[in-house]
Amino acid sequence: MTVLRDYASAVGQPTLDAAPGRYDEVVDADGALRPAWRSIAASALEITGPQLRRVHRDIDRFLGDDGVTYRRPGEPRATWRLDPLPIVLSPQDWAPLEVGLAQRAELLNALLADLHGPQTVLADGVLPPELVYAHQGYLRVTARASSTDARPLLVTATDVARTPAGEWMVVADRAQAPSGLGYAMENRHVISRVLPEMYREA
Repeated sequence: MTVLRDYASAVGQPTLDAAPGRYDEVVDADGALRPAWRSIAASALEITGPQLRRVHRDIDRFLGDDGVTYRRPGEPRATWRLDPLPIVLSPQDWAPLEVGLAQRAELLNALLADLHGPQTVLADGVLPPELVYAHQGYLRVTARASSTDARPLLVTATDVARTPAGEWMVVADRAQAPSGLGYAMENRHVISRVLPEMYREA
């Protein structure tokens, strides 16, 4: 048996200590692979436990060789972590998520431009001024600075999760640093080396 097929079989045979109230991206409640996962490359579906452990070791080695690290505020620098198996979304799942994320990016752009411009969200009471002015990242010297840039937010990322019913919800927005682009490129580079067939069919 393979890792994914073993997992699907286990989900199809629930135990008393199974945790309810979670949405499983891979299989449905009966243990059947969701349609999006059935279409993934056979190389991913057929990977065994020992093969997956080898892939993890190769990923760690490549990331270490490339010097890819990550540091959370107040924590020591650590090696970047990368899961070899992707989250697979069907076109039906992705379509509303794509629209919502685009709308959110437009909103964040408009909010940033307003806070450094006319500040109508503060004047109208949409945001409490103390929330903005007390933030350590807010630079008062840039407020009301003249700018013709309609899109001051260069890069933004949104962390999303599923409700137990499978509906998307936003967990966090990340717009402080544009580091995500470099990680995305490195992720693709490493996966293309450790799972080339899956990468080509993605």
